[in-house]
Amino acid sequence: VVKSTSQPMSGLVRVTLSVAENGFFESDGIHIRMMLPAVAGRDPVWPSIGANGAPVWPQGDDTLHARYMTVRASRPEVREIDVDVAAHGDGLISNWAMNAEPGREIGVMGPIGTVDIPQVETAVLAADLTGLPTIARALEERRFGENTRIVGEAGTLGELQAYLGAGSSQAIHLSAEAFAGKVEETVRDTMGDITPDYAFFAGEFSNAQGLRKLFKGTFGLGKGQQVSAPYWRHGLAGFEG
Repeated sequence: VVKSTSQPMSGLVRVTLSVAENGFFESDGIHIRMMLPAVAGRDPVWPSIGANGAPVWPQGDDTLHARYMTVRASRPEVREIDVDVAAHGDGLISNWAMNAEPGREIGVMGPIGTVDIPQVETAVLAADLTGLPTIARALEERRFGENTRIVGEAGTLGELQAYLGAGSSQAIHLSAEAFAGKVEETVRDTMGDITPDYAFFAGEFSNAQGLRKLFKGTFGLGKGQQVSAPYWRHGLAGFEG
């Protein structure tokens, strides 16, 4: 249930949710699955548990639209979580977040997954708005050396650093208009002759493909040393939030 909304930075909507499920906070996972009726305005029919213990998803007009999102902050003592949603307005979850009012319900499953990032001296982290919450969690939960470089989508550098907090002193910001076309070369240029010990990207599918080639090819990073995760994809219905 929505408790409140705020704007942690331009382009992001922070939805604070009150969680009723007793076992939710027993997991240290950082990703949840948020669900809404695929048919706008329809009353939700949530998944049930089948005889084999697996979830049974509603079909037909009751089909749910579901997206994995990062839990930006968790407060078990008051049964609250914060989820930062990219306010691009092109998807059901994004539109829901932009218009969320206290008391509104949304389905949540999870949490699962971790920020599986090793403690290294030299790292490069990059993300558009959809991936910035994951980087923010990583900076809070893992120590990176002074050579850590960050490339993020933001209106200004100050706004990006304020959102990411400690560890973002060497951040570079790219505007929403420039990010897709410049993120790969910016990551390459900011490292110069330095080869990172670890590289991470989260964002649009085609950018993730390009960054994966950079991480594996140019940087020579293997499994466990790099992650390039597609969080959404241009033009693919149901994969745009």
